[in-house]
Amino acid sequence: MRNTLIILSVVLIVLTLGSCKKEDEWKLPTDVGFSMDVNRSYSSNGKLVFTSGIITLASFDFEGERAQGDDVYFSKSFPSGLNISFNSKSVISQLDFDIPQGTYTRISIAFSTLDDFDDNNIVVNGNYTNSSGTDYPIKFEFKSGEYFDIVAEDYTGGSEIVLDKDLTESVFIQLDPIHWFQIISTTLLDNADLVNVNGIQTIVISEDVNDNIFDLVVDRLDESMETVFKSY
Repeated sequence: MRNTLIILSVVLIVLTLGSCKKEDEWKLPTDVGFSMDVNRSYSSNGKLVFTSGIITLASFDFEGERAQGDDVYFSKSFPSGLNISFNSKSVISQLDFDIPQGTYTRISIAFSTLDDFDDNNIVVNGNYTNSSGTDYPIKFEFKSGEYFDIVAEDYTGGSEIVLDKDLTESVFIQLDPIHWFQIISTTLLDNADLVNVNGIQTIVISEDVNDNIFDLVVDRLDESMETVFKSY
């Protein structure tokens, strides 16, 4: 009887230690770097392309559901705004978080822009070739607060994402101004008012200039966004 109790005690100790070890394993942080950019592809008719811009974040949220260990949630707020230049190769150091490793069955990324009517919180720059073949710079400017929320994918398009402490993970968030402008006809853009910007005639799309185009574009801001995780 005594031997049986000893064996049971040893088994319980081993199981407990194994459980603690596993639990600690799922708390180990991974190296994850976030970057943001815009879709730089040409529109389907080849007349419109976007190449640069900025976004000013007020908040950034990460929510992950794991197959092992507890679910993960963290949030950062930026009361004065976090200014980010769109660049797929530039890691945003302010979005550096300790994200526990594990198999995530779902990851949701959400962020909002600063609601500041004195400054533009989203600016996207590009080029438009009108029906006469003349090129004009195009600039979209947005001052209001906007909320973006999307379920992330891995690089193959799957929703299950594995974060490993021994691998570096890059997370690419892309906004899609080509999609925003997809419903804008060439007639509207050809007839848009031009503004002198640093001595260059420019198509400015904002609350104050070409507001008929602006209103249509704003309704699509949170559409066609993607967030992709890739290990290397």
